[in-house]
Amino acid sequence: MKSIRLLVKRLADAGVFTTDNINEAIYIFPDGTMIDGQFMDGMRTVDHRCIFSGVNYPDYYSVSNTQALWKRLHREYRLVRLVPESKTALISGRQHLTNIQKHMILESGYIVERY
Repeated sequence: MKSIRLLVKRLADAGVFTTDNINEAIYIFPDGTMIDGQFMDGMRTVDHRCIFSGVNYPDYYSVSNTQALWKRLHREYRLVRLVPESKTALISGRQHLTNIQKHMILESGYIVERY
C-alpha cells in the first residue's frame, strides 16, 4: 500500500483538504482520513478526479483508461470513494474494508457498492 500521508500532503499542496465530516467527504482512507468534497450551499464543488492531483498517474485524463485508473487507486491506497449525494460508498472488486472504514460507513448510513 502506498503512503496515504504523502498523498494527503500532495493533495493539500494542490488545494484539496481533509475533513472530519463524513457527510462532506468524497474519500475515506484505511486509517479513517477523509478528503473533503468542499461543499458550498449544500452542493459538492470538487469532483472525484481531484485525487489525481496527488498521484503520479500520467494518463489520468485518458477516457479509455478510466476503469483501470480507479482500480489502481483502490489497490494502491485502499480508499473508499464516497458519493455523499446518494450515501453510496464505492469499492473495487475484491477490495476489503478496514475496520475503521467499515465502522465509519455503517455509522453514517452509507451503502457499499462494488464496481
